[in-house]
Amino acid sequence: MSIVWSLKRLFDIATQRYEEGELEAEREQPECTESGAPPTFEWTDESPPEAPPPRYRCRLCGADGDDDTYCFTCLADTMQVLPSDAVTVDSAGR
Repeated sequence: MSIVWSLKRLFDIATQRYEEGELEAEREQPECTESGAPPTFEWTDESPPEAPPPRYRCRLCGADGDDDTYCFTCLADTMQVLPSDAVTVDSAGR
């Protein structure tokens, strides 16, 4: 025990009791332990796969194509976007 501790106990009883209470509270608290390793993050240079370009179908003749403005079969501005799950027929008829 140090001289300072003895002097605090003799002359400043309130501060000494406060400090003793803090020390006792620290002793009573359980020690925190880590529950596991910290999370790791892996960096990959792979970008997600790109979505295929949208396909279009003519509202008049039903021709499929990549152009969103005019149907090359009937030469009309009647192309609409096909849903992604729609079955398409390419120019070779497959």
